Amino acid sequence: VCSSDLHADSSAHATPQQKEQARTEMPPLSAIAVLSAYALNDYRKALVYMPQALGESNRRGQILEVACRCYEQLKDTANLEQSLLDGVNTYPSSKFFFFTLVKLYNDQGRYADALEVTNTMLQHDSRSRDFWYIRGKEEAYLYRQDDALQSFTTATEIKTDDAESYSAIGNIYLERSHELYEQQKNMTGQKLQTAKEELHSLYVKSKNAFENARRHDEHNTSLWLSGLKELYFKLNMGKELNAIEHIK
Repeated sequence: VCSSDLHADSSAHATPQQKEQARTEMPPLSAIAVLSAYALNDYRKALVYMPQALGESNRRGQILEVACRCYEQLKDTANLEQSLLDGVNTYPSSKFFFFTLVKLYNDQGRYADALEVTNTMLQHDSRSRDFWYIRGKEEAYLYRQDDALQSFTTATEIKTDDAESYSAIGNIYLERSHELYEQQKNMTGQKLQTAKEELHSLYVKSKNAFENARRHDEHNTSLWLSGLKELYFKLNMGKELNAIEHIK
């Protein structure tokens, strides 16, 4: 066997399919330029090559994520929003685009827009605990408490140890109890008695939710401690209150 044959370029013997695979797996120069500039924190330069890279690269999702990060660094919220919407619609399984877009909307107080995009994601995955939890948060921001309760409850049905959702449920019932407590000051007779019964029911529902939050994430006291201290006091549960008084 001739030694030159042993060292011949193996690509010469590649099939057409193998050659095409090698070509598609190799990122184009535009994508390489984008990634190189981004690695050097040269965000503006990365964006110069971005349109070409997005059109040429078979790694478009990765390049689009880099575009979003560049716009974020440059505080270009308009282009950031458009790129994130592109990502959410084109790559719904990628949580980067969704979570970043929701954060952008929340930072701008655009809770209705955040809820709309969350509902869109739920159409793709109706069994996602994260989507239901975020939907509940957005509904709570919009003062749609009944809807928020349902969304958080659905999250706990999907993920039964979801301490965050239980905590959110507890907070909604506790907030309602505060509102009713103020309202009852102007009530008398049977209306007052009915309000007191409803108030006690809200206390119990809130307590149960916070206890579930504690059961599933005892170390994260921010989810349940202050709520339980208030509710144990209002429900005259002295033994339970004493047991957590020392916890900071």
